[in-house]
Amino acid sequence: TDAQLRELESFVGIEAASGPGVVIELREGTLKPGKKETEESRVLDDDLQLVVNGLWQSGAQAIAINDHRVTTRTAIRQAGQAITVNYRSLTSPYKISAIGGQDLAANFANTSGGVLLGHLKQNYSIEWSLNTSDDLTLPADPGLALSQARPLAEKG
Repeated sequence: TDAQLRELESFVGIEAASGPGVVIELREGTLKPGKKETEESRVLDDDLQLVVNGLWQSGAQAIAINDHRVTTRTAIRQAGQAITVNYRSLTSPYKISAIGGQDLAANFANTSGGVLLGHLKQNYSIEWSLNTSDDLTLPADPGLALSQARPLAEKG
């Protein structure tokens, strides 16, 4: 049906998604006076990948980083000093928004992504926060489009 198709389009990232969820913000580590910035004081692509994977594992239904939708086709990678998401360079702070159920924040704490955030703060002074929201809207991935769809044959 059309309603099922619209729901799936939102789920896979073809359309915007809305609902309750969490927003995690990561900021580069603060440097001590006289210290040079090291890679350890910076948020890396691997860090964002682990946080995103932890959110999926926690039950997230849709995710965006700095308002760039994350889908099965999303690349999160390091490109020189920048992190790119869907081949667009991003800068700190990194805002990871996820739509999911009531237990999303609690479930995330027990994933490798949740554990990583504590490690980054304790060892590398990377700051982060996690806030819940009753009404998030995540944009569609402009690179996705529905090219073919047909209903499944009904079992008789």
